[in-house]
Amino acid sequence: MYILFIFYFIFFYFSGEELKISYSKKGTNTERQVVKLFEQKGYAATRIPASGGATKSDRPDILCGNGHDIYAIEVKSSKKDTIYIRKEQIHELIRFAYKFGAKPLICVKFNRKPHTLLTVNQLSQTKGGNYRIKKTEIQQGTILNGK
Repeated sequence: MYILFIFYFIFFYFSGEELKISYSKKGTNTERQVVKLFEQKGYAATRIPASGGATKSDRPDILCGNGHDIYAIEVKSSKKDTIYIRKEQIHELIRFAYKFGAKPLICVKFNRKPHTLLTVNQLSQTKGGNYRIKKTEIQQGTILNGK
């Protein structure tokens, strides 16, 4: 019985770790795709790996510019039909963009849909003050494609 308990503990512990890593890896891959798309459009672009929960500083996922326009970008992707973004993340993005002199953007990626750029004003707010974007609402944004 004790051995069975240890087996289940190890199985569920490592299954959870693998799940966390796969979500993180998916986000990182989506951010890299966005960087490549901006570079194809002639922008200098970089991921900021210490963004999100890794630091207490306000940092976007991506920073890019072309000598004229500078963007601070929060990247979100989902297999579901709605992406929810905590209001704190949006407020941090806006604060960073203001301090840096950049325009804040949100890039969303739904399965089988192109990367789409949205302004904060194009997001819907939930009753709790958080933000969301539905797959059916991305046509109001700008499709990000290379070249």
